[in-house]
Amino acid sequence: MNVLFFTHIYGSNQLSELLISKGLKMPGVAVSNYEKGFLDAFIYTGHDVKTLNREFYPFCGGVNFSKEEQSLFKDQLAVAYKKFQDKAFLKFIKKSKVANEEIQNADIVVFSTYHDWRLFKYVKKIKKTIKSILLLPDLPDFIINKSSLKHRITKKMTARCFYKNIKYINCVISITNQMATHMNRYVSKTMVIEGVAKEEDVSKDNRQNFENTVLYAGGLAKKYGVLELIDAFDEIGDKKYTLVICGKGECESEITEKARKSSSIVFRGFLPREEVLNLLSKSAFLIVPECPKNDYSKYSFHSKIIEYLGSGTPVIAYMYDGIPKAYNDYILKVDGDGSNVKKELKNALKNAFKLSKDQNIYMGSKSKTFILNRLFYKNVSNKLSYLIKEISE
Repeated sequence: MNVLFFTHIYGSNQLSELLISKGLKMPGVAVSNYEKGFLDAFIYTGHDVKTLNREFYPFCGGVNFSKEEQSLFKDQLAVAYKKFQDKAFLKFIKKSKVANEEIQNADIVVFSTYHDWRLFKYVKKIKKTIKSILLLPDLPDFIINKSSLKHRITKKMTARCFYKNIKYINCVISITNQMATHMNRYVSKTMVIEGVAKEEDVSKDNRQNFENTVLYAGGLAKKYGVLELIDAFDEIGDKKYTLVICGKGECESEITEKARKSSSIVFRGFLPREEVLNLLSKSAFLIVPECPKNDYSKYSFHSKIIEYLGSGTPVIAYMYDGIPKAYNDYILKVDGDGSNVKKELKNALKNAFKLSKDQNIYMGSKSKTFILNRLFYKNVSNKLSYLIKEISE
């Protein structure tokens, strides 16, 4: 069986470091990591898997790149606005003899994210018998982001186009049960897989000598609870532990100021993925402070939870609606409904700090074993093999 996977995977560490140095956050990093895991799983099925890759890039208008720096970008689309990339990519596919031959040769085509809705119909037009799978980490009509009028209009238009073209998809792999229920209105078959744990997500460290740090690595938006986390940690005043924050977002200036005033708060900024993975296994605890009080939580499963659990470091988090109940015994739960995030995080941190070193190591090891059994790419490949066989019959 020939599988063609339309991906958005970042492949250049040099490019990542360049964009960070220019103060440009790489969009779609979570999508790239999400797709890498599924790509590993599809390859492990034993089918012939090929990819057509298009990386998401930031809008780089007004940023000066040297000729040497420009060579890291694949083409002029790399520095174009994303909306232009989406349209231009479809034009590129239509004109590409190689791309059209790959579509003709494929039995299964895999899309990832709603952004590729333009391709759903086109691929079916090129080969009517082709079967399609859509990996869906986000819904276009529920995704939480900027609230500007322009963004709301764009989001509504994207959602309309996505649902109009979803009829060309044979199966949707969603990240939560609630998302699967929502998508069952539009497609006949759904499957739930929260994500895939890759080799790089699994720490080889036995964590015998971890540092007394609590780590948050992710987006720095107010909605993620990072400011409440800092205040909660500061109020505890336990000098034994240090809170380390990594990431980029709207709260950077506030976090920088809070870190300046407290010796227990360290802000590392936006780091390359390799550095983040190294910090995960060296920390005492990892935390996801986002509270469950939003309409989107039932359609959400943070990819960082898979990376966190795979690191073998205990994870502190709210058990929001999108997290399956099977995770209950493997996460240090933040009790509460989000009505007082700072207080609830404070209590969760104080309880976590009571764990002995042996208890900490045991909890982390147990959680890593759980996520490997559930989502390691070799195990997910069994589900994908079954799915490919089922939709091909």
